[in-house]
Amino acid sequence: MKRLSFFSFFDPNNQIDDYVIFYLTELKKVSDIIFSSDGELSINELEKINHLCLFQTGIKHGEYDFGSHKRAYKLVIEKDILKNYDWLILANDSCYGPFVPFDKIFTKMESLPLDFWGMTHNTVDKSPHIQSYFVALNKSSFLSDIFKNFILSIQKEDIRRNIVIKYEHGLTKCLHENGYKYDTYMPDILGKFTNDPLKNWDEMIKKGFPFIKRTLFTRNTYNLRNLKNYKKIINNQYPNYNTDLIEGNLNRYPTYTSNKDLFIKKLKKKLRLK
Repeated sequence: MKRLSFFSFFDPNNQIDDYVIFYLTELKKVSDIIFSSDGELSINELEKINHLCLFQTGIKHGEYDFGSHKRAYKLVIEKDILKNYDWLILANDSCYGPFVPFDKIFTKMESLPLDFWGMTHNTVDKSPHIQSYFVALNKSSFLSDIFKNFILSIQKEDIRRNIVIKYEHGLTKCLHENGYKYDTYMPDILGKFTNDPLKNWDEMIKKGFPFIKRTLFTRNTYNLRNLKNYKKIINNQYPNYNTDLIEGNLNRYPTYTSNKDLFIKKLKKKLRLK
């Protein structure tokens, strides 16, 4: 199988950390890569990934991941190379990993009678959908007018929730409603409403989930105390993965912060308290 990946990237400091390079290195083993950033990266930063990517494109557009995917799509259409591939992968930098080789995952999923697939499926929202941090589409779906019209319709939204509804929900919805079949790599291993990489990350990793989401650390909406044991959990399950890649990125951002802790910190700053 010949695969092409659109890898969407954003960093507020326009810096490519080592965890991204590792992700791209693993992805390169199974796919060609178009690297598309929401921001202009320096020559020094791009040199880190030149050997891993077929093309790079970057400009500040504010359309989030799907806006980067749209620009990658336009690029491959312009170069007339999309038709040369059997699968198109939409991925981004929102995960640490992979902890397992991609070829094992693709071998499993491409053996199934599916038109598109993802890692996890959100069944809690009113519109069940594949979560957009990793989606793979076969040739019949990504060369269809359905997909073309969808990806070219992407535009800047003032409200972030609209992006989730229109594009993350929308991709699954428009393909599924037009007869394209899909499934996920992580099926209902933990039960339909608990297979959530933001709540059940540790159990999912033990069951073979290849990623851990960055937002677990930067937002920690659920105030997950067991995050402090994340290194031990990953190392026990996947000793070949270097968790220093995660630490290197986290050292640039606030970590392990609950909403309550963040509120108190902001309040103290406002009141000029120590």
